[in-house]
Amino acid sequence: MKSKTYILAPLFAIIFIDAMGMSLVYPILAPLFNVKVGGLLSSSATPAMRDLLYGLCIAIYPLFMFFGSPFWGDLSDQIGRKKVLLFCLYGEMLSMLVSGFAVYIHSVALFLVGRGVGGFMAASLPVAQATIIDVSEPDHKTVNISLIGMANLLGYVFGPLISGTLTDKSLVSWFGFQVPFYLAAILACLNAATLSITFSETHRVVKREVVKLTKGLMMFIAAFKEESIKNLSMVYALYFLGWNFYVSFITLYLTQDYHYSAAHIGRFISWMALVMSFVMLVIIRLFLKFFKVEKIIIIAFALSILGVLFSIVHDIKAVWYSVLLIATGIGLGYSCLLTMFSNAVTEDKQGWVMGVVGAIVAVVAGLSGLLVGVVPLFSATFSFLLIVIFWVAALWYFLRSSFGGEPQDPLVEAP
Repeated sequence: MKSKTYILAPLFAIIFIDAMGMSLVYPILAPLFNVKVGGLLSSSATPAMRDLLYGLCIAIYPLFMFFGSPFWGDLSDQIGRKKVLLFCLYGEMLSMLVSGFAVYIHSVALFLVGRGVGGFMAASLPVAQATIIDVSEPDHKTVNISLIGMANLLGYVFGPLISGTLTDKSLVSWFGFQVPFYLAAILACLNAATLSITFSETHRVVKREVVKLTKGLMMFIAAFKEESIKNLSMVYALYFLGWNFYVSFITLYLTQDYHYSAAHIGRFISWMALVMSFVMLVIIRLFLKFFKVEKIIIIAFALSILGVLFSIVHDIKAVWYSVLLIATGIGLGYSCLLTMFSNAVTEDKQGWVMGVVGAIVAVVAGLSGLLVGVVPLFSATFSFLLIVIFWVAALWYFLRSSFGGEPQDPLVEAP
């Protein structure tokens, strides 16, 4: 029997490289739709049109992720984690190549196709979460989940920093918005090669069942019908609706109000990811020594809400300082909420419940993308207050709900 370290180490490396590849492109999305020269849109495009297309670009990725993530998560229960991870990594490589070429020829339609393919194949994180749970003892589950979150976030520390450099034509003449996409494709290919060599299968297939693309819709419905997770699903949906809207809005806010370049946005995202990484590596362990998971979630809500309220000052320094509170809250809440989801179901349905979580994330991310295409047209203050409303609602629902009990079989089984 191989040691847990031998099994987990390559998995953490896979998640880190995958996240770095994906985060390479994130800092350039807002500038890509807002710069007058070199972006996807012509100089005659109106601000409203730019915001709407940016919102659509954000929304289409999780829309396809809604069908893909639970499908791949459930399929990994049927055929094993390694095969699914490999297929998704090659799919991500294809999506990056298409997106990069779309930027090169200034095609919004082709760019949206690339984003859609990428969203459908974005299953490495939920499948990796299920893999971590496969080999985790109950007492170490929260810490291990936080470590995989940290590996993901460390990728988001380095990826955006690299992205800013690759878009700077003053450094190299052929640098531009398309280059980070090509590098992300190369990283996805290298990641797949690393996975095939170093990763050992962790899931023992008990029985094979038919998995359908409509499973995403079934899982999303089940999230709010299954007694063991329905209250938790509502809390998770509200909390991460606020988080996804914040991440999508803040890059647009920095681009339009403070004229941030891709390099500046990359540094901001790296700063945010660095704080969350430290929380998942160090702070979560300290909190678990003194508080139960439910208490930590309440603290996480409070910190996130205070951070956004601090951002309303409309001062660039306040925006940067507020990340300390917001990222700490999200880092704590992410690990603890996933732990509660895992504890709510039986051992053979861990892939299923991570797929359910992926379906929830996809829906709220898509909704936040649509919102960010419209809401900022009113005012930045209104956008920040909307995030506060989402998080206050999540906290209220969490406080009034009762969690606990023995794991139950999911209401919706695989067809």
